[in-house]
Amino acid sequence: DPGSAIVNGSATSNTYTITGTSLSSATVTPNPTTVSSAAAYNLQFSVGSSGALTAGSGTITFIYPSNTTVPASMAASNVTVNGTLLSISPTTDSGTRTITITTPVNISNSGSVTVVFNSGAGLINPSSAGNTYLLTVNTSVETSPVSSNAYSITTANQVSNASVTLTDAQRNASTVLYD
Repeated sequence: DPGSAIVNGSATSNTYTITGTSLSSATVTPNPTTVSSAAAYNLQFSVGSSGALTAGSGTITFIYPSNTTVPASMAASNVTVNGTLLSISPTTDSGTRTITITTPVNISNSGSVTVVFNSGAGLINPSSAGNTYLLTVNTSVETSPVSSNAYSITTANQVSNASVTLTDAQRNASTVLYD
């Protein structure tokens, strides 16, 4: 075959670098933070330098920590991405505490992402107080899960041994003080 050659041996190429792309660690803010409460979750992170997501097809997956209740289904109207309501209902798996959403907006390379699950989404805070709760996030482009910052779940404030003493116990008293 004219013009073709077989070369035996080795050759050295120019130096090159393979760079990966990854999500930043998510900041997680539940509200309220009390145990076993229905809560809104605000999640903020950035996609990597090659992590752009396309509206209507790019997905974001969250895996919540143990003792968190993820509902069997969730309405699209309970979730926003960068302030825009979802147009497709999330896929949820209560057994693995996983939620996958399809972004309703384009997210550019290195773009910031804010996902808000409102309190009607059906997420229930973990049943035990702690300050080391983590969730993971990954996308359809950046598939390696990244852990969030640690967030806290607290016990509810409880009132105990309350008592009331009236300064005037007469019916229709006009100036009653409570101690």
